[in-house]
Amino acid sequence: MIDQLFVSKVRVKLLKFFFLDTSKELHIRGITRKIDEEINAVRRELKNLESASILRKERRGNRLYYKINKDCPIYYELLGLVNKEFGLGRTILDNKDHLGEVRYAVLTTAYLENHHPSPYDVDILIIGNLEMKNISSAIKSAESSIGREIRYTVMTEEEFDFRKKKRDSFISNILNRQKIILIGDENELMS
Repeated sequence: MIDQLFVSKVRVKLLKFFFLDTSKELHIRGITRKIDEEINAVRRELKNLESASILRKERRGNRLYYKINKDCPIYYELLGLVNKEFGLGRTILDNKDHLGEVRYAVLTTAYLENHHPSPYDVDILIIGNLEMKNISSAIKSAESSIGREIRYTVMTEEEFDFRKKKRDSFISNILNRQKIILIGDENELMS
């Protein structure tokens, strides 16, 4: 879908490169090697993304380093779009029918920023009547795809509703921070 939305395959590769790990910061030649594209095409698209305020550049010595501009007005929209199209989000959406009756699947801030300040932070919360064996298999597939461990929690709707009503700190932390809803309605999730 994202390939059809954005005409340039280099731009799609750059968005994927930067938005699947928002802490990445790299110089032009390093980016060119990572996404395996011609340097002039990469330069052109980096310039386009910078002029759209999606990326920032910083000169260090004789090299220009690029990174995500988290102050970009459409940062979270692009983050959601890329994470639904690639990585863990794509794996969950592709396997949705095999995971059981998934009511909600939520990518958390910990996953989006690849930062887990607490040992209780999870990357994804999946709620419903679920097939644990298939969920475990999908998570392992996503781990090998993105090259890092994925922390996940699964629970029934009843447990989620109970913990939400009790203002459980784990659930509140997920609901009150930035998140990407892969499956389900955000208004229903929050009510």
